[in-house]
Amino acid sequence: MTLSIQNEFLEAHFKAKGAELCGLLANGTQYIWQADPAIWARHAPILFPIVGKLENDQYTHEGKAYQMSQHGFARDLDFEVFWHEKTKIGFKLISNQITLQNYPFGFVLEVFYELKDRKLAISYQVRNPDSQVLYFSIGAHPAFICPLEQDQKRSDYRLVFEKRETAKRFLLKNGNYTGETEIGLENGVLPLGEDLFEKDALVFKNLASQKVTLADPHKDIFTFYFKNFPYFAVWSKSSKAEFVCLEPWFGLSDLVGKGGEISQKEGIIALQTGQVFECEYGLEIG
Repeated sequence: MTLSIQNEFLEAHFKAKGAELCGLLANGTQYIWQADPAIWARHAPILFPIVGKLENDQYTHEGKAYQMSQHGFARDLDFEVFWHEKTKIGFKLISNQITLQNYPFGFVLEVFYELKDRKLAISYQVRNPDSQVLYFSIGAHPAFICPLEQDQKRSDYRLVFEKRETAKRFLLKNGNYTGETEIGLENGVLPLGEDLFEKDALVFKNLASQKVTLADPHKDIFTFYFKNFPYFAVWSKSSKAEFVCLEPWFGLSDLVGKGGEISQKEGIIALQTGQVFECEYGLEIG
């Protein structure tokens, strides 16, 4: 079942499975990748309760080992729709007997989408109803169609960051960090060249920018904002895949040889009993 919200400028569509954004239209133009299974069969998955890949798909907690696949389980579970107005929708996922098998923490995850003029605002709220500390990571993985015009190529586009910064990318091998880095962003501009993703995603830490604009040779397409996220990734499936993912994260894959206790994982959030964690990102078109 597909659900929707809309205003005079935008129309957004969602699936209850994964609380996933599966469409965003403005003036008849679709901006969200339509999940071609031959290339990449997702639209905009929510990453929870981990971001990235655990070493050997395993972590430990209080001496016990647990299995978890890349990016966690939330993207594959059905959420409850608990709020639905014309321009706003809210989804909820609560820990249960299934999640507790490989993730021994109680949680309440709420996801809100709201249209405000030409902007789609997306917020996550995590609550800890348990008597123990809740250890988790959370992130977004939206894929945007690129190029938008039939006579263009993805390599015609570029990302222009809010600040004219130069930043290192943290290199991955088989989904885990190697400890190696190289310059991935210079002077705040990232051309989306065909070979850009040959070494997997570009992952940046602690950027000064909290906004990035997707632009073609003639105009700005949209501005994407990510408030206070410590990590930001850019990814596409291959040199020919006609989409680009913009990914703000609270959390990272394991470093090779450093996997293990979840409480010691880089970027992990430790949420005390009764506390609430909130974050927001979104985009403005036009």
